Amino acid sequence: MPTEHRTDIFQKVQKMGGLTSAALTATCTHLVTPVVGSGKYHAAKENGIKVVLPGWVDEIYRLGMMTDQDYSDDAKLATKFATPIFAGVSVSVSQASQPQRLEIKTLMMEYGGEYGDDFTRAIANPTGNKYAAAGVWMVPIVRSQWMYGSVKKVLEAYFAFLPFRYCLDYGKYLLEGLKVPGTLVKSKGESLQYAGQEQAALSNVTKECVVCVGEPATVAFIP
Repeated sequence: MPTEHRTDIFQKVQKMGGLTSAALTATCTHLVTPVVGSGKYHAAKENGIKVVLPGWVDEIYRLGMMTDQDYSDDAKLATKFATPIFAGVSVSVSQASQPQRLEIKTLMMEYGGEYGDDFTRAIANPTGNKYAAAGVWMVPIVRSQWMYGSVKKVLEAYFAFLPFRYCLDYGKYLLEGLKVPGTLVKSKGESLQYAGQEQAALSNVTKECVVCVGEPATVAFIP
């Protein structure tokens, strides 16, 4: 997220009496991010922290200018501006059947992602030019179960009347033998951390609105 946009979000939250944090801590109530997949995103998911689009801050700021009511706990607004599970994800498919390509394209676009040749994740069999290119560009290549599993989790949350839905950690669905480039977690101290199977501890959660801004993670996608 551009620095000026991050600064604008922090300033609006502070003007409304909320708190902001550069790191995701146990006191954070919301993570503001236009994309999924970062260490902060998965730490928020594991600890039940709401993940919302930047537009959520803009909307409650707009409403707050017209009334004294606090909209930070408004469930409908939080659900409306929840970050889609494939936000910031663009996939490309190689060596897949036409029906499978269409299904992947439909699901990605329905849940906030994109489909095309300019990809951040690759869905394909371990052959072909796109598979080779993803390896050269160090774009993580994941199995299609990552996408289908994420959609399944969304539907389960919907029928359980849970307001927030999250995508699964693509790092657990990498094609065998491949590794995630870089590290998912860089936070230290009191920051919540996410490291695969390890779940970050969460304690002393306050009811104040504390906003942390997320950052993107780069990935690739293959069936």
